[in-house]
Amino acid sequence: MRGLKGYLDNLRPMASKPYSKIFLLFFYFIFSNLLTGLTQVDGSYKWPTGPVSSGPFPVWTSEIQYATGSIFQKNLNKVLNDLVVNTSATAFNTSSYGQSPNKVYALLQCQGDASQQECSSCLQKAIRYTAGTVDGDIIWCDRSVGCQLWFERCFLRYDNYSFFSIFDEDDFSSMALGLHRNSTNFETTLLRLLSNLSAEALEPAKKGFAAGSTNYSASSSSSPSEKIEGVMQCSGDLSIANCSACLSNLTQWVVNNKYSKNLQAKYVNRSCFIFYNSTESGDLPLDNLSIKKAPIMSVVYGVLLMEIALLVFIDG
Repeated sequence: MRGLKGYLDNLRPMASKPYSKIFLLFFYFIFSNLLTGLTQVDGSYKWPTGPVSSGPFPVWTSEIQYATGSIFQKNLNKVLNDLVVNTSATAFNTSSYGQSPNKVYALLQCQGDASQQECSSCLQKAIRYTAGTVDGDIIWCDRSVGCQLWFERCFLRYDNYSFFSIFDEDDFSSMALGLHRNSTNFETTLLRLLSNLSAEALEPAKKGFAAGSTNYSASSSSSPSEKIEGVMQCSGDLSIANCSACLSNLTQWVVNNKYSKNLQAKYVNRSCFIFYNSTESGDLPLDNLSIKKAPIMSVVYGVLLMEIALLVFIDG
């Protein structure tokens, strides 16, 4: 605290000047609004390796790491390799192996409309990434005791505790690109599609998966010539009630944060996902941009610190 106090004391004479107070007020306004925005989005993020459609879409990784060659790593390799063999034909499977504290729980699942060949190929790729495959500047999972990656046709999750059948919304990732010029019409059509797909996914025979499309008008005066394609899916271990809660949670997040105006988007948490794409988006590089939620408490502390500093400057 002495260092911070000294820094503020040094700046106090400058703050006594009228133009300096105006500058500080302006700086505070910009900074506080930026931080407030971070509670919803973390801006645009350029993936270091370019489009991520062929690679993973990370949801989360544990901060705890296992040692190379450890019992945990051996258990992880075994449970994942066994799961790949069993999941390729069934498109979904869970398994666990080992004894606490080195027991590993894992889940593999393919997208509901993936062919068996697509499923098998995607799962093999997922295993390579969890093994620490270096992809450009990123080492996916990086020896974490818990990790979840979503790919174009499958997703994988493992951890050192049993997460099966639990609706988990703690972590969230999203990508979105392009704002629709006739946003009201587009937004209404998109939300209707998501509502219909959600109802379909909750039918027992659908097993938490639904895909479909609907036409809409690119402008208020044109005929319905464009199309929105959507897909959503819950983790296969969720109950219908938990699947409903998960899809509703993601859809509501889209509405509340006004991302329903984006031409393309992916919204993912630990238990379900929603993807959609408009034919108007053409070849826009959806996977080059990411929007993520930021830690709320760090934002709050940042705003409070700025408020305290501003009061010290002005009162001084």
